[in-house]
Amino acid sequence: MTWIHFPDLVAMETFNESVSQAGDMVDSEAGGQEITSLTSALHDGQTAQDGQPTPSIYNAALNRIIEKIDGFIERMHSESTSPSSSSISSNSSDGSFVIHIRSAETSSNQSVTPEIQYVLTPIHVQWLSDEERHWNSIQNLNDPLQLEKTFLLKNPNLIAMKIVQCQDSFMTLLQSINAKTAIRVFELLMKLSSSAFEFHKSIVFEKLVSRQFFRTLGAIFAEDSLSSPTVSALANVLSKVYTEIYSNSDTGGLNTSCTENFKMEIEKFRTRLVDQGLIEEKKLVDKLLVTADSHDVRINRGNMYPFAIFKQVNVEPNKINSPYIDFHHYVGVQFGLLREDFNESTRAGISNYLNGLGKNEPVLEMSNNHLKVYPGVTLNSFVDESGLKYVIEFSDPSTVAKLKSKETGKSKFFRNGSLVFLTSAETPFLGNKYWLARVLYCKHPNKNNFLLYVSLLNNNQRFNSYTNLLLIEPAQFFEPYFRVMSVLRCIGKIDFPFVRQIVNLDTKSRLPRYLGPDSLVKINGMSVNLIQDSLWPEPKSLDLNSTQMESLKHALRNELAVIQGPPGTGKTYISKKIIQTLLDNKGLWCRTDGDCGVIIVVAASNHSVDELLKGLLFMGIKVLRIGNQSTQPILDDYNWNKLRKAHNSGIFFDVNKLLAQEQSSLVSDLKKSTTIMKLIDSNAGLIQYSLLQPFMELSSRNLSHLKENYENLLIPDLTSEVLHTITRLTNRATGTLASDSVYQLKIEDIQRVVENMKKDSSKIDAETLLGLDDAANFLKKTLAVPSDCNQENLERIASLCNSGRMNIENLSIEDRWHLYMQWKQKLRAYHCGQAKRVSDQLKDIRKRKEELLAYKDASKIIQSNAEVVGMTSSAAARLHKMMECLKPKIGKHV
Repeated sequence: MTWIHFPDLVAMETFNESVSQAGDMVDSEAGGQEITSLTSALHDGQTAQDGQPTPSIYNAALNRIIEKIDGFIERMHSESTSPSSSSISSNSSDGSFVIHIRSAETSSNQSVTPEIQYVLTPIHVQWLSDEERHWNSIQNLNDPLQLEKTFLLKNPNLIAMKIVQCQDSFMTLLQSINAKTAIRVFELLMKLSSSAFEFHKSIVFEKLVSRQFFRTLGAIFAEDSLSSPTVSALANVLSKVYTEIYSNSDTGGLNTSCTENFKMEIEKFRTRLVDQGLIEEKKLVDKLLVTADSHDVRINRGNMYPFAIFKQVNVEPNKINSPYIDFHHYVGVQFGLLREDFNESTRAGISNYLNGLGKNEPVLEMSNNHLKVYPGVTLNSFVDESGLKYVIEFSDPSTVAKLKSKETGKSKFFRNGSLVFLTSAETPFLGNKYWLARVLYCKHPNKNNFLLYVSLLNNNQRFNSYTNLLLIEPAQFFEPYFRVMSVLRCIGKIDFPFVRQIVNLDTKSRLPRYLGPDSLVKINGMSVNLIQDSLWPEPKSLDLNSTQMESLKHALRNELAVIQGPPGTGKTYISKKIIQTLLDNKGLWCRTDGDCGVIIVVAASNHSVDELLKGLLFMGIKVLRIGNQSTQPILDDYNWNKLRKAHNSGIFFDVNKLLAQEQSSLVSDLKKSTTIMKLIDSNAGLIQYSLLQPFMELSSRNLSHLKENYENLLIPDLTSEVLHTITRLTNRATGTLASDSVYQLKIEDIQRVVENMKKDSSKIDAETLLGLDDAANFLKKTLAVPSDCNQENLERIASLCNSGRMNIENLSIEDRWHLYMQWKQKLRAYHCGQAKRVSDQLKDIRKRKEELLAYKDASKIIQSNAEVVGMTSSAAARLHKMMECLKPKIGKHV
């Protein structure tokens, strides 16, 4: 099969060039003559409209290509009596054209032309090409013209990504914004608010909840020159945007102080609305103030995880016979029920374990149906190409043997996404202290080791090595809970399907919004009045029995339909009939711009999804299978992993390249800081003066003296001869951050010099050898003992040396080392802070990449021409961002 695409359709010249290239492709494969200029061939009385080709021009172009193909077939069969045929079919719903070349049946000794299918999809990807062109033209949001171009991006996810990409210029814009520009910015943010990219949205929204921006808003509200229409417009857009911000549970930065500042400025604006008689606008602002007051009452950022597992929570039960107060009430109840369902069994398991300590239960058998317990594990950190990671090492031989025998990863032990608790083995959960981690993957490099790679969920990253920890894995698999709670945390009312039926408990039957009382529906080629039963044909004429026809009517006539029945009653069959009917009536629900989207089908099991898609495939419907657990080989060629690169991949690679560059730089900084911290913690020698100098609060005289006499001031009786010998024989590195360069004098290097000199003592005198030995022993002993200087005395010494009232050489050796230890602690604290900051930035990049990948996958699916996309419910939860990008018209966005 050969695919020919018209990737960009913006003007007649582009179209002509694309078709010429398509003709060249046909000729290059077929061996015919080059296609002549298309412009002269398109004489059918039609002209381009708005610089774009009309459908009739398309037909003329395609017929010209068909002629070339027919000529090719004739030449290929000039020595054969085998007839062949070619045809062109058009699908006006998505703008694609399919050219088929099929060879007729021939005898075994005759050559056969292989079937060739040319698929031309000019219109289907036009909007994506336009999006990419607009995207590339926006680099500076502080430029009014480029800000206006952002409105040309129809996809709100692209708006979110573009503002984040240009956030520096966006911040500059916010700092000097006026009323007119503010209205335009808020209008843009109203478009952004429907984005499925919650993390990108939170980055943008956090720019609007700073004290500085609230002061800027206050200055705008106080402008005397604002007319009533301007004030009214500002009130409308501002209320909508900030209602979204304060209703969005995943928006960070909304602390109490910021909220109070916002309310103070809004109250002033409210007074102005009253003074100008803008009563309706005042009501909008009143509602906004109520929303700001009730922000994150039910769902807080980050509380999906059991950070307080022992805290008893009163959970509101699910409502069955009465409606919820509002959408947020419904989401809050469902979120709380899910969270407590996981926490309750885990809490019971940990409590049972703590109550049973000292009873010597076997490790893996001590599960009480709630959890598994593994004592004596070690936690270490490391940095890879994506950031900070953690590995848990199991040292108990019997535990390692049992884990390996369970084929971890394929069993219920440590599956990807599992939640584990880490606490002290000696005093487990003392003071409710523990760490939470999610399993990434596991390895068993040899028979004595089992390694579990995890990501820590607690906010404070760990860079030390921790031994003798207790690891607890709940029996409940956390990943399904996490996926659904993640959706509940970020979903908004505008994106939630069936609010009227589920939240408000409205059972009144209503027609789908794309239908009217007199709508005619095509079923099996017959036009049927959907509402009047008397005008429906007999069930047999529709290949249905009477029960199935009632189910079909029910599904087509209602916004929400539930069809149930035991196995073998035809639920899959009627599902296929419903889908076929919807696709045969695209004209009713497809948008006027030709963007019909896809129909998404979701089932609980892979088998159910496969059976439905296989049936649709046999009916000639274009399907796409999401997921890697398909049980039907016939669907292998229709799996989304087989999709080609998206036409608008320029946006994806543009953003992904920038993120990769930023990530690489941050990982380099993280490796540097973590390496320094680990070397400092090793206490392997005297740290370089240049590393400690930024943290030395000394007078200039003391700094200069310390720099010249650094080793001598910290190691007593260190002669110049000994120091010269160390320098010459250790050949220590300077000016870099190689593994040994943190240290100016390393104990191991000095000891190695001593050992080498003892083997050939004739080359050096005994006094120097003794001096080296004394230096190594002094450093080893001093570094092994923690500083015992009290903080008050240390501050007094530091103050004297800083003011110059005390020369550092006049301090005792103990006091000099007290200062050294202080500088060392400050150096470590600095790099610990750097590592935490960089780790947070890397987490942000990973979240942005996840949402970017969702956009890329959705673009690929859109361009696949699939009419029906099928997946399991777990895949739908995992890929909910991509699902939002698809914006299906059936079911949700009708």
